[in-house]
Amino acid sequence: LTDTKASKEEISDQLNRSEINLNKKSSELEQVRAYLGQTTGQLTETETQLNQTEIKLNQTEKDMEEVFSQLNQTEKNLEETRTHLNEILAEVEELEDELKEIKKSIPENDCFRSPNSSHWDVLYTTSFFEKVVTEDMLAVLDESRKKLEYFKGMRVMEGLIEFLKAHFP
Repeated sequence: LTDTKASKEEISDQLNRSEINLNKKSSELEQVRAYLGQTTGQLTETETQLNQTEIKLNQTEKDMEEVFSQLNQTEKNLEETRTHLNEILAEVEELEDELKEIKKSIPENDCFRSPNSSHWDVLYTTSFFEKVVTEDMLAVLDESRKKLEYFKGMRVMEGLIEFLKAHFP
């Protein structure tokens, strides 16, 4: 009976220790559950943030594609403008060269370089010189029209111009 009593006490002690251990483990388990709940909440929040970030990233990618498209169009327009500008500059250079040649071909004693020029010197211009006097020409020279009507049908040459300059200054 003593053995049974001792055995009973031993079993009771083991049972008490087991209960204490069980309570500890239950408490630890509750802590782990609380920590797991907290971690689950953080994970859910992180997943929500990740989804929002992915949405922003996708929108940013779309925006960048649009910006790159606009940039490409702008570069294309710029290149077309550059090409057009180069063509215009080439034309300007040609015109400048042509003007230099024309200036070289004008004699030093040309009427437009002379300090004694008159309004009749306009007849030396390519618009009038060596051309038949017409109504259109007369309209341009409205002030001198009556004076020129007498010469209608005559070719404008140096003699006519000098005559007009001498007689109608």
